[in-house]
This record gives sequence, C-alpha cells and structure tokens, in this order.
Amino acid sequence: MLDLRPPADVRNVMRQGFGAAAGVDPGAITDAASIYQPPPPADNLNLTRASVQSLIEAAGREVLGQKIADLFAPHLVPPEALERLKFGPLADLLHLHFNGLVLSAVFLTICDGLARDPHDVGAETPIVHLDEPARLSFMMRVRDAVRERICNRGSFAFTQTRGTALMDARTVEAAMDVTVGGLKDAMPGNNCI
Repeated sequence: MLDLRPPADVRNVMRQGFGAAAGVDPGAITDAASIYQPPPPADNLNLTRASVQSLIEAAGREVLGQKIADLFAPHLVPPEALERLKFGPLADLLHLHFNGLVLSAVFLTICDGLARDPHDVGAETPIVHLDEPARLSFMMRVRDAVRERICNRGSFAFTQTRGTALMDARTVEAAMDVTVGGLKDAMPGNNCI
C-alpha cells in the first residue's frame, strides 16, 4: 500500500483530539487505552460512540485535508471503527482507511488526467500517449486535478523528475505511485495537504 500519511501521524492527530475530549494527557494515551471505559487505568478515555464518531471525522479532516474529507464525507468513518474498543486497533484501522481515501482521490486525479470515466479505468489500465504534447497535457491535467481535488493550500507542482516519471507511466497504478510521491514531496513545505 502506498503510504502518504504514516501511522505515527494518524496516532498523533488522534491522541490530540481524543485526549482533549476525554480530559486525558495526549502523551499518556497508549494503544491499550479503552475508548469507552472510564479510568482506571488512567489512559482510559470514557467516550461515547457519538463523540468518537465526531473525533474520527475531525481526525480525518486534519490528516487528509478538507478537500479529501469533503469528497469522501459519507465514508470518512468506516462502519467498523465504532466497534473498536482500544485506541491502538482504532488508530491502525484509521491509518489504513485514511490512506485508502487518499489513494481513491489520487485515482480520480489520474482519471481526470486521462479524461476517462473512473468506472472505465482500473489499476492495470494502460496509458498510451500519441506524442510529446499529449504526454505534457496529461501531466498538467493531473497536476490541476490534484490542486482541485486534494490540495488545500500552496501551489502543488510535480518536480521535474516526478513530472517526467508521470509522463512515462505506462499504467494507472504507476501514475498513482508517482502522484503519491509528488504529494509526499509537497508535504514538508505545506504545499498541499
């Protein structure tokens, strides 16, 4: 799986929100902390299902950015999330789920770049450009789609290396790999999410 946001990022965001809601020091929340049970131990959170749902939505907006969170709003909280009883398993589930939503958004940007309906495209769909202007147009359409669908700030652009790799991608999956790499390149400077 392509990993735009590492597990530690998701856990840190969750610890801040869950800790504030429960009145528990975020640094004291362990993976074994019970979400719905009161203390003791001291890191138990004693939260309600409704508050956990809201906290997951807030964590999703923080981790994914507002545009991806809005795009997938009905799917931001996976149904099984509210059944997780411990903090660690919930954080693991949300890490996978949030990265899956990022990949879905990236897939849509590639479809935009190809000017193809997502229902007619799969990971192994070949990408064939007729000439150099078509390759460049594809890269620019993907860049613009990333700005429109994913980025909340900054002026996202592929590096020259990533742009060339995107134009050279022969499958949708390869183009997605390159696009996720471009998003990772943009993250340290707050130029996207």
